Parts: sequence; C-alpha cells; structure tokens
Amino acid sequence: VVLMSLSVKDSKLDEVTKLLEESSCDITPPDPFHTVEWLNVINDSEMGSLRVFFLYDDEALVSIFPIFYREIGGLRIIVRAPSTPYLGPFFKAVETTKMSRIIHLRQEYIRYYSEIIKRKFYCGSFFLQPDFLDIREFLWNGWSSDVRYTYINEIGNLTDLWDDLKPKVRNKIKKAGESGLTLERSNDLNRLTEIMEETYQFQDRKDPMSIKFYKSLV
Repeated sequence: VVLMSLSVKDSKLDEVTKLLEESSCDITPPDPFHTVEWLNVINDSEMGSLRVFFLYDDEALVSIFPIFYREIGGLRIIVRAPSTPYLGPFFKAVETTKMSRIIHLRQEYIRYYSEIIKRKFYCGSFFLQPDFLDIREFLWNGWSSDVRYTYINEIGNLTDLWDDLKPKVRNKIKKAGESGLTLERSNDLNRLTEIMEETYQFQDRKDPMSIKFYKSLV
C-alpha cells in the first residue's frame, strides 16, 4: 500500500504561465493544444474561462489539468475550448516500467481530480487526447463516455500526405491550380475574418469563433 498526500492548486493562466514553462521539462505536454502558447490563445479568445489545475503528490508536481468552461446562469459548465480537439490532464513520467503501478497512480490522481471538479463545476464534458488509452479511472468516478475519432496527418512529409488524400480531393486541388488560384501567406487579420465570414455565409451558418479568438491566434 502506497500512501499519498495529494493536493490541488488551481489558478488563472496568467498567474501560472511561468510555472507551466518551468514544469515543461518534468511534465511534457502531449500535443500542441496543451502548450503554454495554445493555452494563451484560447485564454485570450474571451469565449470562456480557463483554469489550470496543478496536482501535487507529497508537494511534488505530478500532473497538470487545464479546464475551459463558461458560466451560464451562475453555473460553471465545462465545454470544449475553441478550435481545440482535445484538452485533458497530463502527467509526469513515472520512473517505473510496471504498467500496473502507472495505472494505479493515474486512478488515484483522476479520483482526486474528480472530487475537486465536482465541487467547482456543475457539469460538462472533457475531450481527452489520443494518448489517453485507459478511461476506466474516469468511469469509476462517475463519468460517462462517448466515442470520438481522431484523424492524424503527418504534415512533415508532404509527399506521403499528398498520396494519402483521396483521388477526388487531389483532382480538386489540381483543378484549383489550373484555374489560376494561388496560395499566399498573410498575417492580415481583416482578410482572415472576411474569408471566414464568406465561408460560413455560403453554408448558411454563423462562424462559431469570435474575433478575439482570431486576434489571439494571429
């Protein structure tokens, strides 16, 4: 039996940016959406609020859990962050090769997180990152699950990326080039918002992203 003394500290992003950067060597973000840079983007979007939870085991930082939420009718509801496919807890690497030990630690950490979250939030949904292969620790603590699919393209190899596209898509791209369309790089925020507005109008829909999000992204 391993006795743990767990505690959680939660803060706004601007209060803990330095701590996140200092912790990156010990707790590596699993993807771009858990980095300080991306957390700043969604925090500045003003499409909700971001809190970052730090989990300590015997005063040693072992996990970080960013949570994006909105206040609706005075209630805190956990929601998906804008243009962010997944956002969940990530952990410090454990110095053991025993999977049972790693699973046990995660179960204890998630159980503790769940108790804190239930006190601070009314309800909500988490979209866990692809490396989160075992969700039993959530299910055992009262959460329900729903299947989502993640498609990953390795954009570093453009040849393979092109070959993996469906022939119909490749033909559309070729025809676009033959018709005189060109690709340009730009940091012009006004042009970006114009294109997004026209795109959604064509679909008879409204852009779900705010101008604040585009500004923070640029």
